[in-house]
Amino acid sequence: MGATGAGKTSIINIITRLYDIQKGKILVDGHNIKHMRKEQLRENIATVIQDVFLFAGDIKGNVRLNNDKISDEEVVKACRYVNADKFIEKLPEKYSAPVNERGSTFSCKSYSF
Repeated sequence: MGATGAGKTSIINIITRLYDIQKGKILVDGHNIKHMRKEQLRENIATVIQDVFLFAGDIKGNVRLNNDKISDEEVVKACRYVNADKFIEKLPEKYSAPVNERGSTFSCKSYSF
């Protein structure tokens, strides 16, 4: 996580050995990654994309990912766990607040907090 241009992608490319470093060494659990099989490194590293995608509907539906077996209580609990509840509770319709695709309904201009 970091600002655009901070080097996040470069670090992942180096750690997964898409590019080999010219100087120094990178150690994982004390082992130089140059002495590891590339496949072994790449099997144990995951990249989490920063882009957020929200689906048209409401907040509850987005948290549930349209799994109706997830109760309202579980939705609230999940939102509390990730600290999203503070924002959601300030919305006029709370967990039933409408969501446009990609979250355009949640611009700073739409709500004043």
